[in-house]
Amino acid sequence: MENVMSGMARRAQRLCLCLCSGVLLSGCLSSAASASKVTEQDLAVMKAVLESEECQRTGEKPHVVSDAPAPLARRRFPDDWDPTGGLTAAAVKRSEQNLHWPAMDVCAGRAIVSHAAVEATFDTDRKPPGWEKFEKTFPNTAGVMQVSLPVFSKDDKRAFVYLDWKCGVLCGAGFYLELQETNAGWRVITKKNAWIS
Repeated sequence: MENVMSGMARRAQRLCLCLCSGVLLSGCLSSAASASKVTEQDLAVMKAVLESEECQRTGEKPHVVSDAPAPLARRRFPDDWDPTGGLTAAAVKRSEQNLHWPAMDVCAGRAIVSHAAVEATFDTDRKPPGWEKFEKTFPNTAGVMQVSLPVFSKDDKRAFVYLDWKCGVLCGAGFYLELQETNAGWRVITKKNAWIS
């Protein structure tokens, strides 16, 4: 029993070193973070994010949820989560794989929509593009939401995602979310603002 406990203590210590001290190198990130497809674990995290950020928005217009993961090229996870940049690098690497979230119901009356269908609604002849066709195509919605593919801690117990929503030319916000796996599934435990317009 003592060997099991000391093994657990070593894993916990390593996780703390990876997540807390900023030694977020490839040895501290889960191999799931480099998966070349959308995994069941990714889908479970996505569902938890949408449950927290979209499904519980009562009395508010829903967002159109895009099947294209949120782009991360110009984003960086908060320094206290990622002081060395390893978490951000892993997330950017996943975002460059050109993967898409599969069609699935998000919650009552809300589903993931093809990003191509969303993009087709924007008037590209104007600079900046107009939102009028989007509003006609997706009436009574609050705009479009995108969620990045998650990256996971080495023990696969924590996940990190970037989420943004846009609702007009100068309207939108972005957030970094930290999730933890519990016996009841994934739960958002920390949310930090990335930007707002």
